[in-house]
Amino acid sequence: MPTLAQDQARATETALHANDIDDVLSAIERLVPDADVRQLASSARRAMQGNRPAVRDYVRRYRELTADVLAATHAARPDIVMKDADGNLLVADVEGRPARAPLAALDEGAAGAVFSNWVGAYGPANGLALDLVARVRATLPDTDVLTIPTHAGTAHWDVDDTAMLSFLAAVRQEIASPTTPLDTAAETLALSETELGSLFGVRRQAISQWRTAGIPSSRVAKVTTVASLADLLARKLKVERIPGIARRPAAAYGGLTMLEMIAADRHDELLALVRASFDPAQTA
Repeated sequence: MPTLAQDQARATETALHANDIDDVLSAIERLVPDADVRQLASSARRAMQGNRPAVRDYVRRYRELTADVLAATHAARPDIVMKDADGNLLVADVEGRPARAPLAALDEGAAGAVFSNWVGAYGPANGLALDLVARVRATLPDTDVLTIPTHAGTAHWDVDDTAMLSFLAAVRQEIASPTTPLDTAAETLALSETELGSLFGVRRQAISQWRTAGIPSSRVAKVTTVASLADLLARKLKVERIPGIARRPAAAYGGLTMLEMIAADRHDELLALVRASFDPAQTA
């Protein structure tokens, strides 16, 4: 019986060289959790509705999926995807030298992937996965181009042209200027600058200073925890529901709201409680 590493190596070889689309899809399923692919498609749908936290979630998931494919490739072919001394993935150029630029090009794929013919032919989930693998194959040396079937057409989404253009602009902005932890908290929880400041016991003007001069070291841990909470909520819930949930008193928090828990410096406790609420093992 083949080991897990051997099975992953075979799946990677198929993903990088097979011409049969069903074989490639089967390989992707062995390399990447199906739930991750479905959640990427779900994030894309929500992001097209114009919600910025959903855009951020989509870009994050796209990057994670890209990293998963490249990590699997590194394990099987360390000559074409390698790691530097800090463990960062690099792609071999045509001369076999490690380069970072191709990774930026793959990152840019998040904008156009949803409108690709792959999505048109195979739907959002499989289509996004196939589009990504096709981009990876076109980027790496010693791989075969994945040819899209002739019946494929441009993907259709139930949004108008204005929403599509806004989505593209927002994704490109997210890629070019990633949001800070403060942005993550403010956007996901729908906080004004004054409300954001109240969570950390400072005035609105101080938040503006943090954005330009950096977060004070004494506040970094709390900001990071609140941003992690916001990310968790965005992954698990519909983003439009989060602001209301954060402002609703809950028995689990002693009758307080999430925002009141954060303002009372009980952010670590809150994050642990929210994580537990999404853990089936702890809620069964």
